[in-house]
Amino acid sequence: MTPDPEGKPIDASAADVHEWMQRKDYNAAPLYDKQGKSVGYVRKDRIEDIDRPIRRYRNSFELDVILSTGASFDAVLDALCQNYFYFLGGADELAGIVTRADLNKTPVYIHFYERLTRFEEKLRDYLTNSLDDWTQFLDGGPVGQMEARRERQSGLTLDLINYANFSDLITVVYESEVWKDLEYESSSEAESKLGSVIDLRNDVAHRKLILYRDEIDKESEARDVLDLHTTYQELLQRTQKLNWASGSVQEDKKKSETRIFRQDSDAVTELQNMYAETCQVCGDTSTTELCHILPIQEGGTTTIENMLVLCPNHHMEFDRGELHIDPDTLEITAAHEDALVGTKLTVLGNHRPSAEKLQQRYREEI
Repeated sequence: MTPDPEGKPIDASAADVHEWMQRKDYNAAPLYDKQGKSVGYVRKDRIEDIDRPIRRYRNSFELDVILSTGASFDAVLDALCQNYFYFLGGADELAGIVTRADLNKTPVYIHFYERLTRFEEKLRDYLTNSLDDWTQFLDGGPVGQMEARRERQSGLTLDLINYANFSDLITVVYESEVWKDLEYESSSEAESKLGSVIDLRNDVAHRKLILYRDEIDKESEARDVLDLHTTYQELLQRTQKLNWASGSVQEDKKKSETRIFRQDSDAVTELQNMYAETCQVCGDTSTTELCHILPIQEGGTTTIENMLVLCPNHHMEFDRGELHIDPDTLEITAAHEDALVGTKLTVLGNHRPSAEKLQQRYREEI
């Protein structure tokens, strides 16, 4: 996003504005009156006659080009699939402009890195817990490289899977039957769709362009905004599938250094049906995850009073302590989302999040 977007006076000439937008590489820009108030915007591709005053090409701030300043990343990406720019806030309170070009900026890389890391961590845990020997699905080359990497880490030896490349983990998915657990129709479908996730991860890791084409071109192999949206949804959906699949893995161990979480199927089903996979914080319906209020490793249980249904964004913020739910009033405080301040957690049916568990969680955080 570009905050406080620069614009041009409403009484400027179309020639000056067009030349300025060409030089700045702007597709759209606000127009201001003499008092500095935004009175509309202009699109570069709609300026047909540069000899006319720019006011002839003024567009009003309609809802189809406006996004809330509190819009989530998912909502922004969805919107950018429909239009290549949006103004944030509106005419009376113009806070910024977001375009498809912003998808190649640092905050987006950070967002994707967090989501990819979450998926990778869940995948490593699931392969370890669900397969007796995940290395059998790889040839000797990758396994030998992992062993060599672990050998070099003297004094900090982890399980072998922690030295596996992301692409090796994906290979195990479609070479074993884990692709069924992730609800793919076939191993080839898993290989193809997760291949796009590998490509995205490589681009994020090496700081290459995330979005290769500003315009949508179905004939091009270069990633456009629709391709990015499809890959992102794939990432979110398979993270959710791993979340559900991990809940079905049960194994009791004598020592506490390794814990395998099992989510009781009745409680999981009850919450899924109750909220129809809608986030209790923001109402997002694209994808949701079950979140333990008090983590299992801290004595929490998989019961509906100790679980919430949250989107991946708010699940992560809750786990990090960046999203606080008042134990008594269920009022929400979010460190990075002013729009949520003062709102309350949505509760339906007989779901009553445990005040005791919330209080205990916050004591643990302190």
